[in-house]
Amino acid sequence: MTVPDAASPRLELPADASERPAGPQMSGQIRHSVMWVQQLLEFVAVAESPTLVELGQSLHQTRPTARDAIAQVTQSFVDKKADDHSAAEQPAQEHVFRHEALQAVLAQRRALRTGNFG
Repeated sequence: MTVPDAASPRLELPADASERPAGPQMSGQIRHSVMWVQQLLEFVAVAESPTLVELGQSLHQTRPTARDAIAQVTQSFVDKKADDHSAAEQPAQEHVFRHEALQAVLAQRRALRTGNFG
């Protein structure tokens, strides 16, 4: 542990931050973060819903409840995980064949660019 000397810069706390304990500050920040994430989930649910939002229409009419928004986002997450899992279950030779096919296409493109068709 090094002891700061008189020449090293010191961290200055804002006046209001040093007067209040950290617990209530963190609690307030967490509360704001939770509300922000909840609103974000609701807006994502509106954006992904099949219902069209007309120009000038209030979002309060189309906005799902927080429970519905969380359920929709959770289902999207589960679907994504299922897609990832099914991709991981593909046989190894499919990856090899895909790689070889891409290499063949790249070789053909290089041949077309250089004019070397041999």
